[in-house]
Amino acid sequence: MVLDLDALSLQPPGTAEKQVVYAMQPEAVRRVLVGGEPIVEDGRLVRVDDARIRAEVARVTAGWLPPPR
Repeated sequence: MVLDLDALSLQPPGTAEKQVVYAMQPEAVRRVLVGGEPIVEDGRLVRVDDARIRAEVARVTAGWLPPPR
């Protein structure tokens, strides 16, 4: 995992190890590798098709709420 040590949630830098446990926000995660394969690059999931997930959520939740006006 590569973190952005300039991220506000990791301030002050002298306490970064505590900030990671207690205060770190997702925006601080820049890169994640699992088994040498990138999973997160520049804070975004690389193996996930966002459009496909949105479409599936829309399909599964169709009818839960009235359509927008």
